[in-house]
Amino acid sequence: MGLRRIAHEDASLCAVLGAKSASHLTNKRLIMLDQKQVDDFFSSGLSIVENLLPPAIIDAALAEMDALYDNDEKPTGIIGYPTGPGFEGVFQHPHLEAAACDVLHADAVELVSGATLHTLPNAEEWSYNESALHVDIQYNRDQLDARPIHMLVTFMIMLDDIPADRAPTVISPGSHQLIADHLGSEPAYQEHPTNIKDLPDLDYAEYIPVSGKKGDVAISTTGLIHGGSANASDSARKLLFAAYAPKGLDLRFNANRTDLRIDWLEKLTDVFDDDRKHIAATTLADLKK
Repeated sequence: MGLRRIAHEDASLCAVLGAKSASHLTNKRLIMLDQKQVDDFFSSGLSIVENLLPPAIIDAALAEMDALYDNDEKPTGIIGYPTGPGFEGVFQHPHLEAAACDVLHADAVELVSGATLHTLPNAEEWSYNESALHVDIQYNRDQLDARPIHMLVTFMIMLDDIPADRAPTVISPGSHQLIADHLGSEPAYQEHPTNIKDLPDLDYAEYIPVSGKKGDVAISTTGLIHGGSANASDSARKLLFAAYAPKGLDLRFNANRTDLRIDWLEKLTDVFDDDRKHIAATTLADLKK
């Protein structure tokens, strides 16, 4: 299954001037993606978009990540709920909010999670461990067919080039749809990720690496079967995650991290621009109920 790439010009002025470009306004909402892009996300669970975020935003987040991992305490690995001006510029950016609305068929979305992933070179040859593949959240048929779609969308923002040998995430395209068909209307949510060995034995597509260039954004879902891979290149993989959900969706997943998420969202609400605070404030209010 091929991956679809769509390039966008910076749409910040388009939103103000109503200019004809890859992004446009419809019913006073910024539209970032075309219908083919939205359909690709729904069917395969992955679309890779070029220039969804301005280069200056990517550069600021890259500098933030380099500073974060430039120490002996945390030279590599994942850091959940990061803060700092470079990351905050990404999390609150209207292009991500608009793209999330597009793929989820939602009138409004909210920021629910974020993380950094920094992987140093660790292998001579590229490979992935199939036994470690998993699904974070399983969705049933009713959830995927609802409008808005009752799921999270995850943006994987590539802060530097991620070629196929630089520890890309590997996925099985469309596996979220196969699992949803298998579940039907049965409850799907699991408190913890489900390992591949505990998933139904279905005709999953061949695993592919999610690679790209600096500034590319992979729009995906952790409802796909996915996992990490080795870094056989000569540079670190630098990836920033941001996840959004339709406004009002029950967000009490990872209940053991609720306090961490509340603290993170309180910090973001304090520093986000006044016209962007809503993207974190809604989730924060829901978690405090």
